[in-house]
Amino acid sequence: MLYRVHNNENYKMHEVPAAESMRKLGPQYGAFAFNAKPDAYSKVWKPLHITFHSSAKGQQFPDASENYARLFLTEDANTLLLPLLSNCGESLPITHDQGAGFIFNTLCTAESLNAVNPQLTTHDENGNLVHYGFNEDRLSDHALFKTELDNYTRLYCTEAFKQAVENANLKGIVFNADPSSPLDTTMITAQ
Repeated sequence: MLYRVHNNENYKMHEVPAAESMRKLGPQYGAFAFNAKPDAYSKVWKPLHITFHSSAKGQQFPDASENYARLFLTEDANTLLLPLLSNCGESLPITHDQGAGFIFNTLCTAESLNAVNPQLTTHDENGNLVHYGFNEDRLSDHALFKTELDNYTRLYCTEAFKQAVENANLKGIVFNADPSSPLDTTMITAQ
């Protein structure tokens, strides 16, 4: 089964300040803060100092946080999840006011894995994306992925990733049982 990964509104959410990424990564790579495309940064990376903000409900510090299809992971969460994620992207070191951690930058896409199912991908009469589908068997070896269908702005995962997060009791992200809907629907896990 596939899921969409969301930030849990009961926890703080990470933010990569645009000025920080521009200052440290320069004009060619500084758009990291607002560029969700699956571009690799590890060769030019300089650890960024990220911030966290609270939602109306969220005051707790997370083990993991999703924002703009990237995951913040604490050092412990990164250590636990990296064996599962190593073929999906890159762990980029960061600092924050509470210490250090990582931003996991997902590089795998449904398109690069030939996993978009055109029979399940539909548009309305105005050409707006209504529903999309994936060939799950082509994603089974990749715990996280993005898709061009939503401009790479959402993060998707396999059952293996969801189970790893739940088994490790990591807090801060939730999973949507209907990743194929562009609309936010019921979350099935409230970590």
